[in-house]
Amino acid sequence: MDEDIKAADEKFNELLSDEKAFHDYQMRQLAKMEFESEINHSRKQGKI
Repeated sequence: MDEDIKAADEKFNELLSDEKAFHDYQMRQLAKMEFESEINHSRKQGKI
C-alpha cells in the first residue's frame, strides 16, 4: 500500500510541475464540482 501512495504522490508532483497539465486538472475538478452542485440543486428543486 505504501508503494501505491508513493507512486500516486510522485505522479501528483509531476502534475504540479507541468503548468498545462495542472491547469487541465484544475478545470476538470471545477467541472466536477459544478456538475455535482447542479445535481444537488436539481434534487432539492424536485423535493420542493
